Amino acid sequence: MARADCRRACGKPRCHDGGGAVAACPELLNRDLLLRCSSPGLLESPAARSAWIPPDLRQLVAAVQGAPAQEIPDNDRMPSGDPIEAFLEAVGRARAQQIDTAPAVLATATPQGRPSARLVLLRGADARGFAFFTNYTSRKARELADNPYASLCMHWPTLEEQIRVEGRVERLPDAESDEYFSSRPRGSQLGAWASDQSQVLPSRGTLETRYQEIERRFADVPVTRPPFWGGFRLVPDRIEFWYGRADRLHERLLYRREGTAWHTERLYP
Repeated sequence: MARADCRRACGKPRCHDGGGAVAACPELLNRDLLLRCSSPGLLESPAARSAWIPPDLRQLVAAVQGAPAQEIPDNDRMPSGDPIEAFLEAVGRARAQQIDTAPAVLATATPQGRPSARLVLLRGADARGFAFFTNYTSRKARELADNPYASLCMHWPTLEEQIRVEGRVERLPDAESDEYFSSRPRGSQLGAWASDQSQVLPSRGTLETRYQEIERRFADVPVTRPPFWGGFRLVPDRIEFWYGRADRLHERLLYRREGTAWHTERLYP
């Protein structure tokens, strides 16, 4: 928040200290005023813009609203422990703010190094890695078969948090893919059978006709998982947590796996 903007909004020229941090200003406890004084212009959606709060105000807003504040390690203390646990804690904080944490950008590459990226839905994270599901004939699956390394990126703009995960990718066991497939809506199960994902589609009508054929095939019976559809697990060897801070002095905390241990270091923003 620019000091001039705040003075116009609340009429108190001394409500900020010299570094721009919020000092005692009762008007700043009003969320509507905070939003009018903020500058979230780079966020695309109206929902994201309306929920955005400048980094130097978040601790204050969290305290006023009784919400958990963003947990960033102290400058002089490196985080310790398991990055998977840290990831699950971050997901919990985001979900408490009604943020959908499933979407993630998955980046793959050909053996020649030509990259491609797309959104997938993260469907599991534990000590073994990060799970997602797809058609095994899709472009991403073909690239993973030829070059089994990938990265995931999750970005939550309203919290200004980003998490990047890199590592080797492996197929999930059939039993895990079966279990997840059985939990999907029936329409999605039928769609998995009908789609030759990433292949050329002559017309929309062709896809709809195939869907209707699959629907008749599985009429009144459970839809089984197609043999060409299932899960992957990214087994991480690098996990980076990024936290937005004022004046672009962001926090970047990197976990690197060495053998069975994780080592932590801080990166310049």
